[in-house]
Parts: sequence; C-alpha cells; structure tokens
Amino acid sequence: MSKEPTRFKQTEIGELPEEWEVVRLEDVARVFSGSSAPQGREYFENGIFPFVRVQDLARYGQTRCLTEVTDKVNERAVQEHHMVLARKGTILFPKSGAALEKNHRAILGIDAYIVSHLAAVEANPEKVDNEFLFWWLCRIDMASLNPNPGYPSIRLEEIKNLTIPLPPLEEQKRIAGVLRLVDRVAEETRRIVDIYERAKRFALKRLLTRGIGHTRFKQTEIGELPEGWEVKKLGEIATIKQGGRLGLTKKDYVSEGYPAFSAMGQDGYVSVYEYEGEAIILSSIGAQCGKCFYATGKWTTLANTQIIFVNPEIANTLFIFYQVNRPNFWMRLGSAQPFIRPSDVKNAKVIIPPLEEQKQIAEMLCIIDAAIENERRYLGVLEKCKRWLLDNLLTGKIRLSPEVDEILKGVLPDAF
Repeated sequence: MSKEPTRFKQTEIGELPEEWEVVRLEDVARVFSGSSAPQGREYFENGIFPFVRVQDLARYGQTRCLTEVTDKVNERAVQEHHMVLARKGTILFPKSGAALEKNHRAILGIDAYIVSHLAAVEANPEKVDNEFLFWWLCRIDMASLNPNPGYPSIRLEEIKNLTIPLPPLEEQKRIAGVLRLVDRVAEETRRIVDIYERAKRFALKRLLTRGIGHTRFKQTEIGELPEGWEVKKLGEIATIKQGGRLGLTKKDYVSEGYPAFSAMGQDGYVSVYEYEGEAIILSSIGAQCGKCFYATGKWTTLANTQIIFVNPEIANTLFIFYQVNRPNFWMRLGSAQPFIRPSDVKNAKVIIPPLEEQKQIAEMLCIIDAAIENERRYLGVLEKCKRWLLDNLLTGKIRLSPEVDEILKGVLPDAF
C-alpha cells in the first residue's frame, strides 16, 4: 500500500484522488455491437470463424479469457451478413435481452465475430489499461441503465457516455495486476473444485456398483452388483413422513434457532424443532424437486418436503443419502410444477450392501465432500476479497505503491 497520504476531490462519480481524471468511456475506447445471428445451417456448415453468442458468456459469468464458443460460422455467413469482428482483448457484455440483468463480462481471448445482443469495448492502450477497464465495467450494473424493465435493452450511446475514473496508466496496470492475481487464485480454486466433483462422480458410480474389494458379482434388476448385496424398496428400509407437519412457513423464520428445511433446502431457522437425529429431506415439489438434504441434530421441515428416516439396523443414512441424491434418481411427474408422489418414494429401489461396507463407502464420499466444501469456502473468501479490492482500488480509497510492481513481476511475469 502507498505510504503517501491521498488528497481527494469531489467528482460526478464520487470522491477520487486529485490526480485521477473522470472520462467518458468513448474517450478511451471504441464502443460497438455485433450483428444479427445468421439463420440457416448453411451458414455454419464447415464453419471456421468463432461466433460469440450471449450464452457463451453465461457459461463463465466473468472471464478474462473467453476462447471456447459453441458456434463457428463460414465465409459465406461473414460476407452475406456483414458480420462484425471483435479482436482479441475486446471486452464483451450483454446489452439486450434477459441476460442484461446477469451482468456477465468477458475479455475475448481470440478474434471472433459477435452477435448483436452483445456490446463490445475495445480499449485504446495509450489511454487505458484493458483489464483495468474490464474490472471497472464489472462494477457497473448494466440493468440500471435500462429505461424500460419490461423491454431489457440499453443503447450504445448510453454505454459510450458511461463515466469512468482514470488513474495514471501505470497505476491502472498496478491495480489490474493485483486484481488479476486474486482472480487467478480463484480460477485455480474453481478448477480444484471441479476436479474434486468429477472425482466424486466417478467414486460414487464405482462404489455403488463395484463396492470395495469385490471379485464376484451377480445380475440384479438394476444391473450387476457384488454378491452379498441386496436391492430393496426404500419403504422397506426407511420410514417416510410428509414434511411441514408443524405448519410453519418462511414467515416464521428467525435469525437464530433450529435449522429449517424447505423445498429449497436448509434456508432458514425457526424457534421450535420438529425432529431430532439423522434423516434425509427430499424436496418433492417445485424447482428443486428430487434434490435431497442431510439433516442431523434438531431440525424442522416446511411444506413440499418428504422425510426419510432410515432404519439404522439395516442401512446407513449417509450411504442412502448419496444414492437418492443422484441426478435422475427420482421419478418426477408434472412439467411446469414437477412433483414426486409419496408412493414413488416408498417404491424407489436402493442398493443395500452389508452395513459395515455402507459405512465405509459413506466415509469415503464424506472425505471428498469435505474437501469440496473447504475449497468452496476458500473460494468464497477470495470472492469477498476481490469485491473489497474492486470497491477500494478502483476508487482510490486504497493506493498501491510502485514497489507492488516488483512483486507482480515475480508472480505474473506474463503481465509485464
């Protein structure tokens, strides 16, 4: 941090350091939009040119290097539709449609043609650092520029007239470097989470079909399983109860109390508890229909849930939880409002190994889950840190000394 005291001045976008300027976006960058998407397979056959759509940004949320796209267009599409090319390094974000409210941002890592729903910002490198500009644009809620919420769209003129703070170029690069460092650590953490999640899916599939150390297998009604394993209906190894018997709703939530499970999961607390001990809470109606949650200690359920109390003499609750919480395990009915019938819960088929093996499998999966949770918690801290840095570095509340450059050169040599 800079040791020199900062003198501030009042500007149209708030208090900023005296040596910083306030400029319009079009003063430091070219602002443009893409072209209409070609209609017809003939424009995509043997396509070689990347074509960026809004959904390509949605896959990332925010990314400093967008390189993977779903579609590629051919030369015919480029010529006949006068498609707009955005160069590598261009900043993209939605300017119309429902995606406007998502505030997705991306820096192109390749040259690509772009759709008309995207705004593009090509920074003038002599005036503004590209990543500094990217991070500033990440702070802006573009939906707030929309004059008509019923028709989400913002004009290019509105975007061009956005006011931005402009520190000296070297300071911009310093700020962008620190934010890039934090963002890279967050990206690496997301990659680790993804590795763990893929490992869990593999382990789950392997352990629930091959078990631990088995060499002899048999055919069953749900496929090949180790000898000594059984297939039973859930109602044979558990008691099923309807949730929400206390009649509580989310209006009864308090700041502290006993965990309450709605159809969306454990999303609040109440002042009384309904049950004590282990159970599986099944979301049986609505958007989360089929999702299961593990409950322990003292807890309460709300409506639209079913509770599965596993018989501990037959099965391990966590082992059953890992089975029934798999995607597509439950038979859902309905479309606009999916639901699961109580009879289908009781008749659902589950795998029953010897009890000790169930416990071993559950412990293995719990270890992976704990690793995933630790990384997600760390990622949450990094995201909070990044937001704090965005709010303070980009407004000059925190200043970075030139000594930071040497540190950044050591950890981000490609940035200098």
